Amino acid sequence: MTWAGDWLGGEPTEDNESDEKPSAPVDDTAPPLVPGSEAEAPVDEVPEPEDALIPLAPPSAVLIAGVAGGVGATTTAVGLASALHTELVTAAAVDTTPAGGDLSERGCGRELNPGQWVSEHGVLWGRRTLGELSGDAAALESVHSLLTASGHFPIYDAGNPLRAQHLAPLLADASVVIVLVVSSRGDSVNRLPSVLEWIESTLGAHTLASVVVAVVEVRPGSTPVADHLSAHMAGRIGAVRLIGHDRSLAAGGPIVTSAMGSGVEQDFTALAADVRNLGAAAPTQ
Repeated sequence: MTWAGDWLGGEPTEDNESDEKPSAPVDDTAPPLVPGSEAEAPVDEVPEPEDALIPLAPPSAVLIAGVAGGVGATTTAVGLASALHTELVTAAAVDTTPAGGDLSERGCGRELNPGQWVSEHGVLWGRRTLGELSGDAAALESVHSLLTASGHFPIYDAGNPLRAQHLAPLLADASVVIVLVVSSRGDSVNRLPSVLEWIESTLGAHTLASVVVAVVEVRPGSTPVADHLSAHMAGRIGAVRLIGHDRSLAAGGPIVTSAMGSGVEQDFTALAADVRNLGAAAPTQ
């Protein structure tokens, strides 16, 4: 039994396995599907994205999590989705927080129900569908399979904490790059070591090579936090990337990427490059 199977409470059995195909992302013109309702039906075809560059090598996805609440994980997910799209990858930004966060509201200005998908600004936005197959973890795994099979590059906003059980299938995938978000405040940075220790003890030391720490500046100006982390964690984690302060991001409302300052836009482009480079070097299992 793998650690992921043990974490999820055991391997699936014939009683809880299902041959039913999970629902695929649908066009926004169709009414949203309610998980478990009679209206929800499997589909045979998954829509192909336009002008998609399907990654032929890792990474297969990005999992973004904050070391604590309110550090900028959702902001980072929106910015990274925009940066990856400009790199000719058809990004899919997915809210995977247990209670449902505000990813779609901030990214495309719309509140989405679980299982509802909409394409805005070149990015497919959605929330994981609950109650499918054998539980939340299986539901997320099926969504991931559908997105990657249709040529999308998923960016999962996991919120906090990273160790939530429904994230186990993604964490067990060596081709998924993990982005840990900390703010430039000291109390946020102090939480980082325990998260890295959990990754190392649970997923293996090799996983740290596919971890990017994104430091989000919470105030104008710069702090030495990113430089400090780079100096002390060189050779242990994949990369440290500073995301500068931007008034449009700090406002908390819908994010208009075209309104971001050029410096912050370049920061997200550099983060996208980190993700690609680390994914290409990710070990296989």
